[in-house]
Amino acid sequence: KATPEGARDYLVPSRVHKGKFYALPQSPQLFKQLLMMSGFDRYYQIVKCFRDEDLRADRQPEFTQIDVETSFMTAPQVREVMEALVRHLWLEVKGVDLGDFPVMTFAEAERRYGSDKPDLRNPMELTDVADLLKSVEFAVFAGPANDPKGRVAALRVPGGASLTRKQIDEYGNFVKIYGAKGLAYIKVNERAKGLEGINSPVAKFLNAEIIEDILDRTAAQDGDMIFFGADNKKIVADAMGALRLKVGKDLGLTDESKWAPLWVIDFPMFEDDGEGGLTAMHHPFTSPKDMTAAELKAAPENAVA
Repeated sequence: KATPEGARDYLVPSRVHKGKFYALPQSPQLFKQLLMMSGFDRYYQIVKCFRDEDLRADRQPEFTQIDVETSFMTAPQVREVMEALVRHLWLEVKGVDLGDFPVMTFAEAERRYGSDKPDLRNPMELTDVADLLKSVEFAVFAGPANDPKGRVAALRVPGGASLTRKQIDEYGNFVKIYGAKGLAYIKVNERAKGLEGINSPVAKFLNAEIIEDILDRTAAQDGDMIFFGADNKKIVADAMGALRLKVGKDLGLTDESKWAPLWVIDFPMFEDDGEGGLTAMHHPFTSPKDMTAAELKAAPENAVA
């Protein structure tokens, strides 16, 4: 029997029973449901699954899954079990000791990396600079800087001053894919020379003190490039997070020989559905964390799961 899940089943016509179909298992739901109802505390299964989905880099129509179902376990306990499994596999199969996995909240991951699954092999981080730009006479920066729903973030690219105008324009077109209107930048040639030591199309809107504050906050050095994202928080996170990954790969800043596992926790329970309402960010079967029913009803957008 097919049970409703987040993926489509493969339906196979029955030769014997005309007009009826078999649904290939896209998840081992029936076994786990029976076991949980029977009073088992937990179960593990290595199972073959089939999902009627498009082939992508991170999914395929047929795959082998390690399925785990537990009762009465907290999230930290689940993470402990799964982390031990992954560490054991990496050590046994690849001879790599991953060490303890760092833990980061969703909010911190979005703020620092513009992603809920940041690649920590890439050393670059986003830096908030909105407070430095609230009074500038440049609406592209001042607008989001003064908007509670806006954000202005800087991305320092070590050695990025060597990028050509063509490359910069290509990155400008790249961030537009994610809703950004463009890509402002500051090339740091010689910090000691102040305004004369930088090259930037937005420098005329910023005084020397503001530029120096930005360079200090981003820890910019000679030869670096600073890119800026200014818009609502989601667009800035999406665009600058994607730019961080692309630049890291293009310039060889991401060490792809390493492994960098990470637990990201405290995801928002809901997200904007684009029509003024809220929808479950992951699925409807999560519960709010550290929140009363009254608080959830009053401000569901603040709930983390």
